[in-house]
Amino acid sequence: MMLEFEDGTSAEYISGFFEGYESGYTDGVVDTVGPAPEPLDPFLEEMVIASFEDWVGEQEQRAGRFFCGQDIRLDFPFDDTEYMALWASHNCADWDLYLTIVGDEEMEAHALAEVGANLSLRRGCYNPFEGVIACEFLIPHGAENKFGILFQGGFHAIWYEHEWEYNP
Repeated sequence: MMLEFEDGTSAEYISGFFEGYESGYTDGVVDTVGPAPEPLDPFLEEMVIASFEDWVGEQEQRAGRFFCGQDIRLDFPFDDTEYMALWASHNCADWDLYLTIVGDEEMEAHALAEVGANLSLRRGCYNPFEGVIACEFLIPHGAENKFGILFQGGFHAIWYEHEWEYNP
């Protein structure tokens, strides 16, 4: 027996929809989770971080339509998928950018290096929900305002939000 809904959608359709949704979520998020972070040899860690710092400095902000804008993106800075980076920049002369990065609690353990910004004094890192960590960084106005965080262990699902504060 097949159930029919008021709008003509069948139970079979609903079941197939959820099956496809769950399969896509698993392929896009769960199956892409990399291995647990491993301690690196101190020399290798220093080389990776130095290469990352160079990579952050070499990145260019994409052109926007406004006189003041930002560029925030996820990328893989090296020729492999072992390391993932979040990179951000802005070109605003009178505005500071507060960037809040949100992920699961494992995100903190996977973070290997951060370059170009400090945790904000107003929020820093906090747990908005159980199993979730959020860290707010301040990217001040000025000429060199590039920021990056390097993560070990492949892809990490990260959400971010940003807020501007006028600071002439």
